[in-house]
Amino acid sequence: MLGDKDLLAHTQHWALDSPTMGFFYIGWNEKEGRGGAPTPFADSRVRRAMTMLTDRDAIVRDIMRGYASVISGPFSTLLPQSDPTVKPWPYDPDGATKLLAEAGFSRQGDRLVGPDGRPLQFKLMYNSSSEIRRRIASYVRDAYAKAGILVEPEPAEWSVFLKRIDDRQFQALIGGWAGTLEFDAYQIFHSSQMEGTGDDFIQFKDEALDRAIEKARSTVDDDKRAILWHEVHRILHADEPYTFLFIDQDLEFLTNRIHGVEPTKVGLNPSEEWYVPLALQKYHD
Repeated sequence: MLGDKDLLAHTQHWALDSPTMGFFYIGWNEKEGRGGAPTPFADSRVRRAMTMLTDRDAIVRDIMRGYASVISGPFSTLLPQSDPTVKPWPYDPDGATKLLAEAGFSRQGDRLVGPDGRPLQFKLMYNSSSEIRRRIASYVRDAYAKAGILVEPEPAEWSVFLKRIDDRQFQALIGGWAGTLEFDAYQIFHSSQMEGTGDDFIQFKDEALDRAIEKARSTVDDDKRAILWHEVHRILHADEPYTFLFIDQDLEFLTNRIHGVEPTKVGLNPSEEWYVPLALQKYHD
């Protein structure tokens, strides 16, 4: 968009980072079905390895055209909840191979085989109406194949996608969450939300994380609560229940006739503050 010279000549434009923009992720289901046997993704080393096999900078560059930022957790770096010392796991296929070896996986020919003797392969579900998710699924299929992991992209119509999430009938999925000015990790990552149709649909459980979330949510003081959310951030980064992909940017275009527009930390200032100078107003008989 910002390469369109004709468009740029007639508009004022911004590519804005905003804490209210949501994030994209790959979620790894840690159980077979609801409460079934553990999957390979129940091992945090495997989940971290999957992240390190994912070139998120390339996804941002090639799929998002640069209008996104790689993330290390669910908190926008613009929020006090985000621990600035936590950096995204690097794209590191060699490091990923070492982690997978520690978890008992070995390369046999062109396939990666687990300690149970079975090749590591899975279906990656995504909402079929999302072109971005389709392209991400194609990208990771090719990237993981280089490591001997067979991935089958699995598009699903939206209602089917949601039903299978509720029923825990998926192996891995590409999803997204909306952003808020203070992100409540309880809804998604507290183990109590595994029950029913709760949003911990990847069936992830960490007692230390549960305690950290509960403590942060019950702290009234803003500064103290932010520090407690930092602990939540660090635990999530170590456990990597999701491969946290990116937060996309908010692209705004307005005609040059409009004045009084200013970017803020949460997007553009209110439209009530915008105006068209009298000299630029057009009147019709």
